[in-house]
Amino acid sequence: MMSLAALLALAALGHHYVQVGTNAITRPSSSDFYKFYLSAERVRAGQSMYWLVPPRERQGDACHPDTPDVDRASTMPLPGRLTLGGELPCLGPNLNPPIFMAVMLPLSLLPYGQAWWIWAAFSSICTVFSVWLLAVSKQRATTEHMRWTLLGSTALFAYYPTMANFSLGQLGSVLLPLLAMGWFDLRKGRPVRSGLWLGLAIGIKPFLGVLLLGLFVLGNWKALISATCALLGLSALGALIFGMSACQDYVLVAGNVSWTASNWNGSWFGFFDRYFGGQANANWPANKPLSKALGTALAVLTVGLWAWITRGQHRRAATNGVDALFALGLPVALLTSPLGWVYYFPVLTLSGFIAWQHTSHAADPRPLRLALLLPVVMSVVPISLKPSPSPLSPTLWYGVDAWYFYSLLIALFAYSVAMRPNRSTA
Repeated sequence: MMSLAALLALAALGHHYVQVGTNAITRPSSSDFYKFYLSAERVRAGQSMYWLVPPRERQGDACHPDTPDVDRASTMPLPGRLTLGGELPCLGPNLNPPIFMAVMLPLSLLPYGQAWWIWAAFSSICTVFSVWLLAVSKQRATTEHMRWTLLGSTALFAYYPTMANFSLGQLGSVLLPLLAMGWFDLRKGRPVRSGLWLGLAIGIKPFLGVLLLGLFVLGNWKALISATCALLGLSALGALIFGMSACQDYVLVAGNVSWTASNWNGSWFGFFDRYFGGQANANWPANKPLSKALGTALAVLTVGLWAWITRGQHRRAATNGVDALFALGLPVALLTSPLGWVYYFPVLTLSGFIAWQHTSHAADPRPLRLALLLPVVMSVVPISLKPSPSPLSPTLWYGVDAWYFYSLLIALFAYSVAMRPNRSTA
């Protein structure tokens, strides 16, 4: 009955996903995949794959939402090597490292709609494969693996951040199997292979680099060296294919992100940027250094606490340390990155799975499991993406616009509690 219900739900979700994809293709600029596709087109045209967004921090800047349209054109910079121009001069840039273009260049040879659906299909396959990896991590019969894969895939596709990842053509679902394989191999005593998976994930999304610190804390030198070599290899390959100028442009663009206050950013940095920059009487960007300092301080504190917990778990058992590395390290990576977007939340599936397994050691696992479900239920709430707030369009920084920040913070707390030492009375 559960499998039949999952199949019916999956069919209904499939219809919804097709509609989402159709809308994304109809309005290309609504999808981040369009930025990736546009980057590849620029590379084929001999241009930089990156571009800087024109100034947008104060009213009167070319891309500030409160700047009157009559004044916008006069302040807009002319198109150039790192200025997009065209019909969407304020479009946010592609923020993936240069090596990612090795994937996008072949897709950019196809019409946009075909390229989008191929990428969407690949992302969906990654979602199902990730659930299968988690299902086979426990010793079950093959039919049980298939049943749990069906149930888990249905649940994951129904998860709002997965839908957000799909509609934007983002990489949350692509990262999940790499991280799952990294956890599985490290737990099974295959550190070199695990490091390769982690290095590949970090090479795609550098904010996951905090996991390298976790490997250092665990003293797993083979995995750390393997991950570092894979990361450096990907970076070198990107520089070799696209040139050092692409790497320099990437660093420049990544350091000039000014839209962290969006309500889909669940990080400490997003939380403080919304507070200081999203009120009607905001003194922004004068308060930007203070916001950055507070975000950095809380990020460092969060990483420090995670490292301390991970070290303590490792002293109890090597597998516990590995579990803490992934179960707590992934929400920590999102909280401490300036770009901890909700469409990366699918990677928390691995964290929740690991934490759920640890609750079986508790005398009464039900309260812990309810606590683990709380951030899932919270992040299922479909809150639409808003642009960065401004004095004329202020944010409710402590309320619904910080909802995903609260979800992430509660997830980290719930995972930490579930990972506490054995509470069994047996």
